[in-house]
Amino acid sequence: MPPSGSWSCSVFLNLYHLVNCCKKNSQSQEADQVFPWILLHIWKARNGFCFEHIRLDPTVVLDKALVEAEIWRELHDTVRPNAPQAALVHGAREWKKPPMGWVKCNFASSWANSSSRCGGAWIVRDGFGKVIFHSRRSFTCLSNPLEAELSSLLWTVEDMVNLRVDKVIFESSSIYLKEAFLQNSIADTSPIVSLITQRLHGFSEWCTELVFEESNMVAVYIAESVTRDQRSQSYVGTGGPSWLQTFITQESRNRHS
Repeated sequence: MPPSGSWSCSVFLNLYHLVNCCKKNSQSQEADQVFPWILLHIWKARNGFCFEHIRLDPTVVLDKALVEAEIWRELHDTVRPNAPQAALVHGAREWKKPPMGWVKCNFASSWANSSSRCGGAWIVRDGFGKVIFHSRRSFTCLSNPLEAELSSLLWTVEDMVNLRVDKVIFESSSIYLKEAFLQNSIADTSPIVSLITQRLHGFSEWCTELVFEESNMVAVYIAESVTRDQRSQSYVGTGGPSWLQTFITQESRNRHS
């Protein structure tokens, strides 16, 4: 970070600071790996402002650079078979409100077996924690949980586009999605991963988060109602489901018992 503790609104001042940092031999290897991605995303943000009149918050630019640097590092590092999976997941075990001006879209899928119906669900809440929309749908004949997760994510992203929702945090508890995007050269998943990535770049600001299932239980519960209760009717609703407040109250009691 600059000595002031915050990024400037000037692209040129930010670039000047970063170039100076690059010249310092005291920078860690991790910082050296992140540096090119920060420059790339500052440049992309500058082009977006000049040609598309989209102004990104500097913290969003930094977050995107850190995410892509981490993906690049994991793709090029040697495999670490004993790496703890918990390191990939945010520490909070309960749902957190998004920043004001943003919405958080939790999504999930439910897969039983290749011959049965699969379920998907998403729920959107604002900075006050108020539910704006929620939805459920069924998918047919998906061969594995990864396909179910990717299909659910693609459907979720496309619904956010259709509902004109922007500045979205997409939150999931799926362990499959991270691997799918890190290994998107796999023939079976590469087309849908590329399509999801293309759709995501249609938002002016977005990010994705991987959380513990406890933080994503509402979306998981709705998705599982398709396979658990055979509720195959798809719908989009305003507000939350009628049972949501009871569910949240019960979850809170369980955490504190």
